[in-house]
Amino acid sequence: MWSAFYLYYLYLMSRNAESVPFSGGGVNEIAPSIQAKLSSYQIRWLNKQCDELKYKKGKVLAKVFDEWLVRHSDEIIQAGNFDDLVGAALDEFINRHRNEFLPVDH
Repeated sequence: MWSAFYLYYLYLMSRNAESVPFSGGGVNEIAPSIQAKLSSYQIRWLNKQCDELKYKKGKVLAKVFDEWLVRHSDEIIQAGNFDDLVGAALDEFINRHRNEFLPVDH
């Protein structure tokens, strides 16, 4: 549980610094620890949206998590691993906004 609190703190600090908290080495990369937790479908969805619409992956994930956090901030306390929350946030985002983005086959 401490890990989730610490990573959430780092996330908040990076958001205040206007950096990209989910990127691995640049705004168009995903941190390896987060990418390892995403399903192949989530990665394909993210790649398609970013490639076709010219979005940066790290920035998309930050927006996805910001939206998720508004409804699920209490789950940070229960989380054992912050990276797992990003996958849950992306699943919810894809489902909530499926008509607003390019389709990707499962």
